[in-house]
Amino acid sequence: MGDYIERKAAFDAAQEHFCDSARTLEAIETLPAADVRLVVRGRWIKTPSDIGTIDVERCSICGCEMNERNQFLDAPFCPNCGADMRGGDEDGE
Repeated sequence: MGDYIERKAAFDAAQEHFCDSARTLEAIETLPAADVRLVVRGRWIKTPSDIGTIDVERCSICGCEMNERNQFLDAPFCPNCGADMRGGDEDGE
């Protein structure tokens, strides 16, 4: 998988470290852009159920509730908001 950068960051780096050449900036502008989105990371928070013995897992991002009766218990992604539950920091890092 490739690395993705913000076009503005490439402009700024080219101007600061190399040159302010119109050709360089034009080359950056004409590069194809990838369709990407920020990865939101969360975690399942296990809590006792209000209605009985079934424990509930809540998404730390949107609060979506999962329990052992549905197919998403311990899912790698929240089925509601799409947060990645496979580990990592919750701030997107």
